Amino acid sequence: MTVRGTLALVVVAVVLGAWALLERLHPPGPPVVPTLLGAPPASASRIEVSEPDATLVAIRRDGGWVDAAGRAWPPRVDDDFLDALSHITALRDVDAAPAGTNDYGFAGRRLRVLGADGATLLDVELGDRNPALTGVYVRRADRPEVLLVGALVVWELKKLHDAAPSW
Repeated sequence: MTVRGTLALVVVAVVLGAWALLERLHPPGPPVVPTLLGAPPASASRIEVSEPDATLVAIRRDGGWVDAAGRAWPPRVDDDFLDALSHITALRDVDAAPAGTNDYGFAGRRLRVLGADGATLLDVELGDRNPALTGVYVRRADRPEVLLVGALVVWELKKLHDAAPSW
């Protein structure tokens, strides 16, 4: 081997060693997983939970929340609900192209969150809970795939229903 070839191999070895050292000192962080809400909770101005036989509505007004008839919600209920949605992530993709909606219990339950400008921050169909009862199936309105999110959504929806002034 020539001197130039040896020097080239030494340079390559030094570069690879420096790169490996930097990777060890600064490992890549965990992947960023989008949350269900995907927007700051303070940006929400309207929550709609539609069931086949009724719709629950909460509207942000004057620093608090009211229902569609103007009755006040208990303090912090809606803000706590939005805060929970901003921390819930999809546990996994269940089905990229479901053949039918009945497989996952989608039967007209929908959760929508709107921003102050009327923009949709969240629009999902809510399905059944998974067999282990640890999650619930959801499908974004604009996407065909079915996601499994934590069962916290069910608990937070129950708290919202229980606190609703008109439910």
